Amino acid sequence: MNFKKIVTSSAIALIGTCSTMAMMAPAQAADGCSSGFRYSYRRDRCVARTDVRPGLRARRRNTNGQNVMYVSNSERFFRAIPNSQFWLMKMRNGEKYIFREMNRDQWSVYLQNERGVQAQLDLHTRKITYSIPGIEPLYFRIGSAYH
Repeated sequence: MNFKKIVTSSAIALIGTCSTMAMMAPAQAADGCSSGFRYSYRRDRCVARTDVRPGLRARRRNTNGQNVMYVSNSERFFRAIPNSQFWLMKMRNGEKYIFREMNRDQWSVYLQNERGVQAQLDLHTRKITYSIPGIEPLYFRIGSAYH
């Protein structure tokens, strides 16, 4: 009698699971949450995705040439070294270069290193201008900038 009850309960649970899986939208992520949500193990449910903190959004929006401390794109990033006039440029392949901050205006930061290479971080046009002596300037798009 107990065996019959166990088998029946298992079959109902299996059918319920299959029915639920059939009703799932194909756009759901591997964690079972729909687009724009993520699974929270602490809350044991799907919660709204907040990849970017609100404070970070405000820092991005209000960044200009006077307060910028970090500029990046897919190939490199520039980061101001705190309490100095120097910036670190790190390439995707791991190469690092130090630049001295020469000037700032409302929308740009002007940098130069010891080899005479110049960089302009222009937040208005969202471009990095990279000038090597004797070669035409290179232009790169800014992906993100923070202060």
